[in-house]
Amino acid sequence: ETALLPTHFSNLAASPASLSLQQLRAFARNQDVGSHPTYFYETWVNRRMALPAISLIMVLLAAPVAQSLQRQRGVALGLVVGIGLGFLYFITDGLLQALGESGMLPPLLAAWSPMALFTMIGAASLIRVEGH
Repeated sequence: ETALLPTHFSNLAASPASLSLQQLRAFARNQDVGSHPTYFYETWVNRRMALPAISLIMVLLAAPVAQSLQRQRGVALGLVVGIGLGFLYFITDGLLQALGESGMLPPLLAAWSPMALFTMIGAASLIRVEGH
């Protein structure tokens, strides 16, 4: 007899993106459970908690573009820079996520550093556009 249920086996085979936060935390806490090392699941736990901030960062990256469109100077350049920064964010986020999953970066750094970096970039470009 065992306490294992079929859902336990399906959770082992599931992608971390499809697991709930509680399931990811359970895998991260128990070293003997899961099909990956604990740092893999810890990276996904941190990413899941950081995920709501992405929408705010995208707004912060778009704000300088909106300001330049309003003032009608550098519209094309502002649009290209805004789209480029958004694209660069997703590339950086994916790269650091992969480094966190492989254990080359601490999970906290892998999940939160793209947020911090692009928040600083967005704030700096907004300050530059505003002229302060």
